[in-house]
Parts: sequence; C-alpha cells; structure tokens
Amino acid sequence: MQANDNFNVIELLRKAAAEVPGRTALALGRDRHTRQISFGELWERVDSFSAALQARGLVPGDRAIIMIPMSIELYIVLLGLIKMGAVAVFVDPWVSHKQIAGFCSFASPKAFIGIGKSHLLRLFSKKLLQIPLTITTGPTFASLPARYSLGELVDSFKGDNQIYDAKSTDPALITFTSGSSGTPKGANRTHGFLFSQYRALSDEFPYLESDIDMPMFPVFALRNIAGQISSVIPAMDFRKVGEVDAAVIRDQILSRRVTTCTASPPFISRLAEYVVANHLPGLPLRRVLTGGAPVDSSQLELWRRAFPETKFEIVYGSTEAEPVAHLSLEERRQAEEGRESDGYCMGRVTSRLRAKIITIAKGPVTLDKGWAEIEAPPGGTGELIVAGEHVCSGYYNNRRAVAEN
Repeated sequence: MQANDNFNVIELLRKAAAEVPGRTALALGRDRHTRQISFGELWERVDSFSAALQARGLVPGDRAIIMIPMSIELYIVLLGLIKMGAVAVFVDPWVSHKQIAGFCSFASPKAFIGIGKSHLLRLFSKKLLQIPLTITTGPTFASLPARYSLGELVDSFKGDNQIYDAKSTDPALITFTSGSSGTPKGANRTHGFLFSQYRALSDEFPYLESDIDMPMFPVFALRNIAGQISSVIPAMDFRKVGEVDAAVIRDQILSRRVTTCTASPPFISRLAEYVVANHLPGLPLRRVLTGGAPVDSSQLELWRRAFPETKFEIVYGSTEAEPVAHLSLEERRQAEEGRESDGYCMGRVTSRLRAKIITIAKGPVTLDKGWAEIEAPPGGTGELIVAGEHVCSGYYNNRRAVAEN
C-alpha cells in the first residue's frame, strides 16, 4: 500500500459487498436452525452499527470490550468498531472472571458489548460499572443487562458508507492474555498489522473463489471476510473443543459443502476418530489447516487414515505473529522420521517474515554487540525470534512485556 492509503481493513469488506453482495459471508447452525448473512447484508449491518456507535458518543481511538462468542453478531460488532476507528478489546476466555474484569478495567474502555451473561462481569469492577455505553446481543429491560440492544441499534440507524481513515500504526484490536508477570498483557494489533496478516495468510494458504471454509479461529473468519470467502462457523462450544460433537460437524460439512477447514488439532482428531470408528468415507475437504496445540505422530496417522485425500498443513504461530511457519503432514512425517525424541518440526518460516534462533537468556535481549554475540550456532538450541509486518510491535500500556518480547 502507498503511504497515503487508508489502512482500515474494512475497505476489503466494502469491496466484497460491492463485488459479491449475494454471496454468503457467514453461516452457522444446522438443519432448521441455520442462520446466514451475505456480504451485502453484513456490510449494511456493520455500516448501521458503526453509525449507532458514533451517535451514542464513541469516537476514534476509544476502546470497547467485546464478550461475544464466534457468531454473526461478533463480526457485526467487531467490524462496526473498526470501521469507525474504535479499538476492539478481547480477553482470553479461559482466565478467571476476576482476571477478565481486571484486564477489562486496565484497558479503560468506553463501551462494553457482549451477550447477556457477560454483563455480570461488570459487577466485579467499579470501573466496568461506570462504562458509559453498554450493549447486549439480546433483549433489554429497564436498561438490564445493558442499556442498549444490538438489534435495536442496527435497525434504528442508517449507515453513511464512510470508513475511518486509519494509519498503519493506529490500533484496531487488543487481545489480553495473563502474561508471566501478572500484569495484563494486551497484544496491540494495528490496522497495518491486520492488512499485513491478511496478505501473509493469503500468500501462504491461497483459497479458490469457490471454496467454503469452516474456521474455528476468529482471525481466519476475519481473513475470509476480507478475501470474499464464505465461512461456516462450527456448531460447538468453543470452550470445550475436546467435547465437540463430531457427528454434528460432519453433517455441517456435508450439508454446507465445506471444502476447507481451519481448526485446532483436538477438533480434527475428534472428527477423524468419529469417521474411523464408524467406518465412514472421508469428507470432501481439499485442505485442512491446523495449529494452536502440539501435534504428535499418532494424530498424523489418524488424520491420514480418516481423510486420505485431504491436504493437511500444520501451522505454527502465536498471538503476536500468525503465521510464523508451516509444513504439510507428509513433510512433517519425513522430517521427524527417526528423530521423534528431538521434538516437533515446525516447518519453513513464512515468506513475509525474517527469523533467527538466539541463545536462551533471561530478561530483555539487546544488540549492543550485534547478532554474532547472541545467535545460536547451526543445529543449536535456542529461542526463535521473528520480524515482519505481521508481527505485533508492542503491548498495550505494558513496557515490561515489550522489553521481554
């Protein structure tokens, strides 16, 4: 992009709405309970919600807590915030309620948007109770559980088709994790980062225009929206991946004609175990991307047995940089043959990253004496460091975490 371009990634949604307005953007549920929204409809709702936020006092740079599971509503809210220049704040769902409340307070939010139950978290913090703008995805009664309903706001305002002119360094998303020091650690994903991540994912894992993807990870559904690819959200409790109902997922894949899938190793294994145990034919998936947890050789064998025609790519990354490296199932098996005790092969570093392995050291790393002083020797053990446009440049209001990482 040129220096004077708008880095707001919502430009890609507006483009999709203009070029493929009738194509399904997001679908979820199954049988009679299926819901879906087209790219054209998604843009209209995002545009309306963005106008509602501005009318209710939110301005560019304001932070808004989002507590909504993967759904159509999540992307209306997330994209509506980004469109107007606000910053969406997420917290890892597996930390305690008190930690979540503390992290949310640390972000000094001006809005709290979530499902009905999520608003109970505000009882843990006086700061959260003082947030001026509260919105629930469900109904409201006497300003409970929130002052406004998402549906009513979307229906009550008309969008202006305008997009906030974002610089590459403007924050778009902040994702909080607990961090080793206990201080809230919020990865700052800027507009430039999101654009670069979209390009990196598109380069490494290209899609066909006809593909229909089943993404378990929110960032991949966001990439699909930007790339005009339809997403089918798996019918599952995302907090209990190991308990996913494989029969339901298989039915979704077949009925929605899913061709690609992006999910965690436990999700893929549950599906593969079901197929093998019930002597079912493999699914019509041309590719599966998996990551987010270790993958052992027994899982690789199971996946290949269950899905003999599917191409598997094992992806390595982190909150701060995704993707970092990847390799195919066959490459992984070949690389580790006879070396199983050496750990897991992560593959080749992606084309848009620069990488080095440095010796392990406590505390911040400095380059006072150049790379030669800290770089690990060939074949040595160390820490992987990466640099590139889709690597987070910092953490929200946490200098210690920036120095450590």
